[in-house]
Amino acid sequence: MSFLYRGLILFCVFLAIFAANNYKYPFMNEQYKRLLQENLIKEISDEDRKKAEYLLQAIAIYSQAKCNLTYVVDYFNRSIAFISDRLRLLCDLRIQGCPQMYELFHKIFPPEDISLVEELKENAYVAFKDKRAGEKTVYSFHCDINLIVRGEKKLYNMCAIPFVRTSDGKLLMISCTFSPASRKDTGNAVIHKLDSGQLYIYNFAEHRWLERHIEPLTERERIILENSAQGLTEREISKKILRTNHSVKASKRQLFKKLEVKSTAEALEFCINHGLL
Repeated sequence: MSFLYRGLILFCVFLAIFAANNYKYPFMNEQYKRLLQENLIKEISDEDRKKAEYLLQAIAIYSQAKCNLTYVVDYFNRSIAFISDRLRLLCDLRIQGCPQMYELFHKIFPPEDISLVEELKENAYVAFKDKRAGEKTVYSFHCDINLIVRGEKKLYNMCAIPFVRTSDGKLLMISCTFSPASRKDTGNAVIHKLDSGQLYIYNFAEHRWLERHIEPLTERERIILENSAQGLTEREISKKILRTNHSVKASKRQLFKKLEVKSTAEALEFCINHGLL
């Protein structure tokens, strides 16, 4: 067999493997590749490694105890470091060990939602990579996304928090936790600067983040929202806090306008996700 012929066979094998991988993971797109390249971590210090191991163990214990739908991304190894038992059960995951990131995404997200996830991830990273390198403030990322639950699409709110960074500010590990969404459509992406009212809302038409500031809840707003969440009517709340029914209705309308939401469920989810309660 000639050298040229052997080379042609190897080239064909390479093309077959490449085509198979791209068919199996069609969402391994340019956005995803750019994100991995931007956040490329070639080595980590012993201190970062120990911190990551300690926090990962804590997240795993907490997630299993609370039956959370959680997975943890490890950007150094480019794999999934942890998947909670409940997420495995709900999404019928039969992946062993530490799967690659795109392998898990292929299993839990519908194909039509993958581009949404990757656009948000890349734009969030690009927008805040310089800030992360210069400050210790933690940001949390939230969006509504479909999960494949027992073969059907169900809308969940995803909360992603980068809980370990390298000394030069790159993301080392991110925890992603899902809870039932209060809204009815995908998107609704927000980045929250913890311990502040500073938000960044993603504009899909302009493909950029818009800054917004939210004032803390007043004591009356907090009481009305908490009692509404417990199922009390406006009349019952008005008797409890010794205010008129009209006053409670007006305070509730003002709260919804302030948070830019349309229901008590949306207001409650927003306040919990952004530390307002």
